[in-house]
Amino acid sequence: MADLYSRISFLLVIYLDVCKFQSLNLALKKPAWMSSVNSLREIAANAVDGSHGTDIRDGVCSHTNFGDMSPWFVVDLLGQYSVHNVTIYNRGDCCGERLHDFVIQVYVRNPSRCPSAAFSICKNYTGTFGSMGNIACDAPVFGRFIRLWKPKIRGKADVLNFCELEVYGVQPGRTAYINKSHLKKPLRFRNHIVIVKHKDIKFFISASVVICCYQPTHLASIHGLCTRGQMTTESSDHYSDSIVF
Repeated sequence: MADLYSRISFLLVIYLDVCKFQSLNLALKKPAWMSSVNSLREIAANAVDGSHGTDIRDGVCSHTNFGDMSPWFVVDLLGQYSVHNVTIYNRGDCCGERLHDFVIQVYVRNPSRCPSAAFSICKNYTGTFGSMGNIACDAPVFGRFIRLWKPKIRGKADVLNFCELEVYGVQPGRTAYINKSHLKKPLRFRNHIVIVKHKDIKFFISASVVICCYQPTHLASIHGLCTRGQMTTESSDHYSDSIVF
């Protein structure tokens, strides 16, 4: 068992909803547009340029037009992802209270070209947003187009303005390779199957997982990797605390 442990622990191969873990901002420098634009210095692209500046006078924030009574912002991730959380940097020079009571929607199809396109809700945010915050989706939602819509308008001056929007999630059809240095605790084994809990991994893991069982067949190899054995998909409701692989 000790030999098995030392060889397998070089590299762990985890299937996360048949997904690849993404630690990068998926919205960075992706195409973005809004329902209206107040000026050429306040365009949608400012909100995905990677800047964390919050003074609109520096040309780093987006701003819809006054009188837009149903303002929205859309970013195209240029690929389908399972979206888990969104980080927003609000305007800091003034008027931060304008970012309130908004909905983060995720579409598979472009909502601007297909107004009847179906969507999933990442989060229905109520109240006034702070200066900066990370918004976790109520559940992972799948899609390509992220739409922030503010349906409740308090007046013509209640525009949609913020300075940066970041999107994080995982991409289907890929494998995540997790090195043992990412673990907080040593590996545990149960009948030659590796057991890892979400809380023992140093970064965010999708709550929806594919349960993979591995049988050690190449223990003499340099990296001690296992070939994949049976793979079974189980509901994340039953395996929300652990990943078996």
